[in-house]
Amino acid sequence: MIQVGRRGLTSDPVRVAELRSEFCERHCVRIPELLEPSLLSFLQQRLEGGSWQTMIHPGIGEEYVLRDVPAQNLLFFLANTNDFRGLIEELTGCGPLRRFRGRVYRMIPGRGHYDSWHSDFTESTPLGMSVNLSPHFRGGLFLLRERQSGRVLAEVANTGLGDALIFRISPAFQHRISDVEGEHPKTAFAGWFSSDESEFFKEVRENTR
Repeated sequence: MIQVGRRGLTSDPVRVAELRSEFCERHCVRIPELLEPSLLSFLQQRLEGGSWQTMIHPGIGEEYVLRDVPAQNLLFFLANTNDFRGLIEELTGCGPLRRFRGRVYRMIPGRGHYDSWHSDFTESTPLGMSVNLSPHFRGGLFLLRERQSGRVLAEVANTGLGDALIFRISPAFQHRISDVEGEHPKTAFAGWFSSDESEFFKEVRENTR
């Protein structure tokens, strides 16, 4: 098992090697149950009582984003620890990774929320990550394709609560989330690993001096 919890990161070297092989082949990989149940319980409470605001990504999509400092701070803390960034470097062969930036988003069926093919590519952004925070939803598949040919390389239903999806960002690839269906929303913590920004905890220390 690979899991992030209150006591830190638990990692099985054999499992990491298996996932690295899969990532090399498919350019994306799913980590089941990445978040410890106690952390998920806290996050679910914050999501239910949190404030949501419409965010429009010009030419790409529309969604709700969470405005809840405790939930956001916890997720940024977990994603930016040295141990976790080191795990992602080992699993993907990409690095050094200095920072993870992202948001908690929600796509609700029937609200006009959508996502289009895009790459998110910059020279310093080699990887993306999405952590599922929804107990139930239909649709909302992660799709990865070759940009030039349009050939789909991966189609992943990342539906397990607390499961994480790591994927390669490259000018050769595009990705999107398919439409969410049914009655339940899709909620996820998603964003990008960067190789050239200041480290999260260094910035926190400087801002609190």
